[in-house]
Amino acid sequence: MILPDGVHTWIEVSRGALLHNLETLRRSAGGALVAPVVKANAYGHGLELVAGVLAAAGVPRLCVNELEEVRRLRALGLTLPLCVLGPTLPSDSPRIADLGCEVVVSSWAQLTALSAAGATVGRPSGVHLKVETGTHRQGVPPSEIRELLARLPGLPGVRLVGLTTHLADVEDETESSFARVQLAAFDDVAAALPPGVLRHVAASAGELLIPEARYDMVRPGIALYGLWPSEKTRIASELLGERSATVAPIELKPAMRWMTRVMQVRDAEKGAWVGYGRTSRLARATRLALLPVGYYDGWDRGLSGQGVVAIRGRLAPVVGRVAMNMTVVDVTELPVAEGDPVLLLGPDHDETTADRLAERLGTIHYEVTTRIEGRHPRVLVD
Repeated sequence: MILPDGVHTWIEVSRGALLHNLETLRRSAGGALVAPVVKANAYGHGLELVAGVLAAAGVPRLCVNELEEVRRLRALGLTLPLCVLGPTLPSDSPRIADLGCEVVVSSWAQLTALSAAGATVGRPSGVHLKVETGTHRQGVPPSEIRELLARLPGLPGVRLVGLTTHLADVEDETESSFARVQLAAFDDVAAALPPGVLRHVAASAGELLIPEARYDMVRPGIALYGLWPSEKTRIASELLGERSATVAPIELKPAMRWMTRVMQVRDAEKGAWVGYGRTSRLARATRLALLPVGYYDGWDRGLSGQGVVAIRGRLAPVVGRVAMNMTVVDVTELPVAEGDPVLLLGPDHDETTADRLAERLGTIHYEVTTRIEGRHPRVLVD
């Protein structure tokens, strides 16, 4: 692995783990298409890097959140269908048509603008009509959608690719009663679809836990990167496997290791203060290592005095406040030298997993991985 000169923090992404998780999700999906979600810089793993691996593995389409992600993937040379899941405005329609991507739509105004733009470029704009079934974010109310479907043939500049909705809380529950209410509302609308339109609802948790939510296509995100949507999802999946002899156990492999290097090692006397605010006073003579990461990099300030890193396979606690660009750790018991690699996040230790960092911070692992600063290089390994 060769990094540019002066780069001391990087993210390793395991090709083997990504492909293992993709194959696991393909098996779980049964006959449904698997359209991985690579929004938010591929959940922090690197948009272009991950998309390249997935495209080479033959995925039928990729899902993103915004048009800038489409532009970046088209610049990479990817020609497969790209679906924008996030909201767009009618005024975005000319750019959508130029990029040749698919978009999720929630209004007649969007559809008419997209049709005009599609007619201008001579290529119908692909749309996925979203039904509001319980999140009250994007989506057309079920009471209005049949009329909208009936009017679609009058818009020659759009092509109906799919019908979709999003489950509200399946990943946070070990039972799925509300999800089934949503599916019933979706099924009622889907009954009016013309042939050939893709029905898709399930993200990671929906795919893994509710077979009837898989329909024609699934949109896994967090599971592709080797992380369970939540601990409740993992438990529910295990229970599902115990109840059914036909359900294979699901094994996900985390794909990310966030690395940095020791920049300086110094000895500090007993009673010395460390960092801003003098929040940490040393109870003994201590050897300290300086790391070039801080809250600007996504290494959260909430890890001040409670985070840990791994150096040479052993854990070193954070001392004092995490600063904007620097963190200090206690390496008194470790044989550490300047330039040594440091594991900030990764599956090698229970204390350095994304789940454990999220637990310390009172948040979710989605936030932990997606907040890693984009300027740090993502490097494909194995």
